[in-house]
Amino acid sequence: MKILFYSRDPGGANIIASIVSLGDFEEYDYDLLGKDMALEKYNEFNLIGQDIETCIENLSYENIRRFLIESNYDVVFTSTSANDMIDKYLWDIGKDIGIKTCCILDQWMNYSVRFTEKGIRNNYKNINNQDLKYVPDYIFCMDDYSKEKLIDIGIKSARVKIVGHPYFEYLKHNFSNSFLQEGDDFKVLFASEPISQNYEFDDFGYNELTVLKDVVEELRSIANKNKKNIYLTIKLHPREILKVYHNEIKSDKYLKVNVEKEIPSKELIKTCNLVIGMTSMFLFESYMLGTKTLSVQTGLNKESTFLFDIMGLDFTIRDKVKLNKILENIIIHNLYDDVVYDMDNLTIDSVKRITKVLEGII
Repeated sequence: MKILFYSRDPGGANIIASIVSLGDFEEYDYDLLGKDMALEKYNEFNLIGQDIETCIENLSYENIRRFLIESNYDVVFTSTSANDMIDKYLWDIGKDIGIKTCCILDQWMNYSVRFTEKGIRNNYKNINNQDLKYVPDYIFCMDDYSKEKLIDIGIKSARVKIVGHPYFEYLKHNFSNSFLQEGDDFKVLFASEPISQNYEFDDFGYNELTVLKDVVEELRSIANKNKKNIYLTIKLHPREILKVYHNEIKSDKYLKVNVEKEIPSKELIKTCNLVIGMTSMFLFESYMLGTKTLSVQTGLNKESTFLFDIMGLDFTIRDKVKLNKILENIIIHNLYDDVVYDMDNLTIDSVKRITKVLEGII
């Protein structure tokens, strides 16, 4: 069996790299291709991926078709992307020329836009079943909930395979819990996301900057009130612009702010007492590494799409009063209500389940 693995976005690259790292593919021939941010992610897994833009000239539809025919793959296996079309072209062409096509989800949101030619911004609310132009032979998803959501948007149940979450399995096998000892100084990590690039403000009632400003305001208040040194590191998403944050957020006597883009997330998490984000997969990394973790979505005007909320754990902080109380409890009083969620269904034998499906479809 010859397999083409491909991803483009960071979350998808984590999934694909985890499958390649944990899977027993020695008896198979495979190529690991990527684009843009995915190539950097592969490096974090000590994997060498090929840049698809060097393999296929101009990345045109016809050139992708020629490449797939000449490469003689049995399976095309990709992550998904809301704004990039290469994975969708790979599925479309692969199905046309007799290659089995598969994709795997990495998150519990934005199901429809992964299978259309419409970009996510201004379109994700208006997509109907007829817009699902690009659907591979098989869609691998995390759990029963995500399968139900796929069926709700018009995907046939027979196409959907529940396999867990390979990246969570990778974290479980490769990283142990690492609690940072409490000291006089308190270190907070804010995991940003490019929400304003993908959505209008009214879509959720917040964006990455409004939440960050709320977090900074409460941290500054707590730091000044208690004369407590708090160090805030803002971890940018690969698609975000550094200068925006330098202009918006300032340090003062007790609150010191730093913006970081290059250091891998897992390394940053180990240096912090608390990780704050919105719905980023970064929060799951933090949770699985044993670090105190908060989802802050102040202003949220709809149901949360964060997994722990979906599962009924009431995890997300929606207002500043609650945010202040919880932050002060954690930072000053060392009180934290740890969420307990059984991740076994997502982490046990996820890659083996994928491999079994692949062997069954060839």
